[in-house]
Amino acid sequence: MPSNQNYNFTDKELKFSYWYVTNKLLLKRILAIFLALVGFFLWLYLIWQLVFFGLYFSQESYQLKKLVFGDNLALSVIGQLQPTSLQVSDPVSLAGEGSRNDYFAEISNNNSNWLATFDYIFDGVSKSANSRKGFSLPLEKKYLMNLGVEGSISQLNISNVKWQRIDNPQTIYQERYKFKIENSNFTPGSNAGDPGILGFDITNESAFNYWQVGVAVFLYSGGNIASVNYIALEQLKAGEKRHVQLNFSNKLPKISNIEILPEINVFDEDNIMPQTAPVDFPITP
Repeated sequence: MPSNQNYNFTDKELKFSYWYVTNKLLLKRILAIFLALVGFFLWLYLIWQLVFFGLYFSQESYQLKKLVFGDNLALSVIGQLQPTSLQVSDPVSLAGEGSRNDYFAEISNNNSNWLATFDYIFDGVSKSANSRKGFSLPLEKKYLMNLGVEGSISQLNISNVKWQRIDNPQTIYQERYKFKIENSNFTPGSNAGDPGILGFDITNESAFNYWQVGVAVFLYSGGNIASVNYIALEQLKAGEKRHVQLNFSNKLPKISNIEILPEINVFDEDNIMPQTAPVDFPITP
C-alpha cells in the first residue's frame, strides 16, 4: 500500500535543489577539469622527479669519475685507459767503416699522455751484444741506432716495455726541452781515407742541469739519409754552450743537409742534476 508521507522542504533547500539541477552539467565539467588538472600535475611532478633523478645520477657519476680519474675525464673512456703499442719499422743498413755497418730503425709512440721506457736490441748482432735502455716520449717519432756492427741485422726487438702516464706532457716538455743548435758545418775529408768532420754548437736554454743529453745526427744526400751518428753529452748545465765535433770515417756522397736532434727523457727526474748550492766558507776568528 502506498504510503502517504509529506516532505517539507525549506526555501533554502528548494533553492539549492533548483540550483543543482540547473548547474548539474556545469558542475560535472568543472569536476572533470579539476580531475584532469590533478592528473596533469601528478604526471608533471613524476616527470620532474625522473629528470631530477637523471641529473643527480649524472652529477654523482661525474663526481665519481673525477675522484677516480682526476680532472681528465677522458680517461673514463675504456679505449683510452690503456696505451697503444709502439710502432717499430724494419732496420735500415748503411755502409760504415771497413766491413762494419750502421743500423737504425724508427719507432713511433702514438699515445698523447704515455711515456714508454724499454729495453731494445738489434737481432742478428753477436750473442755477446747486450740490450740497451731506450725511451719514447708521448707522440714522439724517433730512431734507435746500433753503429759499427759486424754482420747483418734482421729486426729491432723491443722488450720489457713500461708505460707511465704523464699529465700535461706538453707543458713539461716545453719547459725542459730547450736546446739550441747553431754553427753546424760538415767538412768532408780532403784526402781518401780522411774522415769527414761535423762540428756544431749546442746550448741548453732550459733552467735545468742534465746529467746526460743524447744527440742523434743525420747526414742527408739528395733527400736520403747517407750516414748516422750518435753522441752522449755528459753534464750539460743550464745556460751552457758546448762545441761538439764528430768524425765520419765511412765514404760519403755529397752532403746536402744536416739534422741534429737532441734526445732526452724530460720526464726522468733522475737525469736532472741538483742546482749547485753556494759554498759557505768558515769564518776564522
